[in-house]
Amino acid sequence: MKKPMKFLVASVVAALLALVLGAGTAQAQLNAYVVNSGDNTLSVIDTATHTVTATIPVAGSPFSIAIDPARFLAYVLTGSPGTVTVVDLPTNTVVAAIPVDANPFALALSADRAFVYVTNAFSETVSVIDTATNTVTNSVAVEFSHGAALAPDGSLWVSQNSGDVSVIDTATHTVTSTFSTGISWNDAAFTPDGAFAYLAANGGTLIVDVATRTVIASIETDGVEIGLAVTPDGAFVYQPFAIFGLGGVAVIDTASFWPGHYRWTSPSLPTGPSPM
Repeated sequence: MKKPMKFLVASVVAALLALVLGAGTAQAQLNAYVVNSGDNTLSVIDTATHTVTATIPVAGSPFSIAIDPARFLAYVLTGSPGTVTVVDLPTNTVVAAIPVDANPFALALSADRAFVYVTNAFSETVSVIDTATNTVTNSVAVEFSHGAALAPDGSLWVSQNSGDVSVIDTATHTVTSTFSTGISWNDAAFTPDGAFAYLAANGGTLIVDVATRTVIASIETDGVEIGLAVTPDGAFVYQPFAIFGLGGVAVIDTASFWPGHYRWTSPSLPTGPSPM
């Protein structure tokens, strides 16, 4: 395996992109959504033209997002106060605001879109939101819960500050097993075949063999890694990172686990101050 490439950038911007097909159009439009904690907004980007087409106000320092592509809804996590804001994407309007426990960190949508899970670091819980009623219906105890991601088998992986990962059964909302990745991580994405998980940890990206739940490689980057996404064909992983005032997105070739190049999130693609 090649030695991981190290990125030296002058940036403190992290972008978490969520993609969804536009609704109500004769020709499907693929939009990207970027949360901007600096000015309390959600940017809508047309991926065909790479232009911002709308800006949606979201109060409370938004910093994470999950998309329901079937119902064209965005669930935006805000930290001040701890709230999940529900946005109707066809109309670009806020339709609900759901309080969660103190100091929320990450959120994930279940495979059947029936629940949204929110990790709450200081209260050491995972809030379970019923998307039919937009209310918190359950709470799962997880020590210093950080990142969260839905695994291919439908379970929820939740990172702990210790480097352990709690696996939550989304049918029963109970912790069924635990494994270790060595360090805590902020977000995760899985390859389309479900074979590998990419974990966004501070200072790099961890690659986990899903079958054995072991870390098989690590790619070093400078700064803080917040979110990441795998392309539909599984060929590349996009890894936003932040350091020293600006930010970039590392592009990882999954065939070789080798970072290919990075694209500045600003000024080539303006999204607003402090995108997440």
